[in-house]
Amino acid sequence: MKRTSDAVVPVDRINVTVWLSAKEAAKKLSVSTDTIERRAILWQDAGERYKVRYKYLVLDEGGEPVRRYYEPDVEALLYEPRLLPVASRVRLAPRRLRPASGIA
Repeated sequence: MKRTSDAVVPVDRINVTVWLSAKEAAKKLSVSTDTIERRAILWQDAGERYKVRYKYLVLDEGGEPVRRYYEPDVEALLYEPRLLPVASRVRLAPRRLRPASGIA
């Protein structure tokens, strides 16, 4: 068994654990792969709200580039608050915050 001090760390290797396939990203969010692909944007340094950045990565030596989605962007979609329709927001609001209907 090698000690960690003897192990050679590869240089310029991408940490593939932060990159997901469309299927993995969709499963994480419980949505279709089409949803992931509609929200996908090509990699840029700064992320955009409600978008998932992707890169084409070569996973195997001599392999073809495959599209992989940035996991932190996928996880950010998990925590975005979903707004209720206006009718539901009014119905669920406390009485003191509801607009007066004019009916006594």
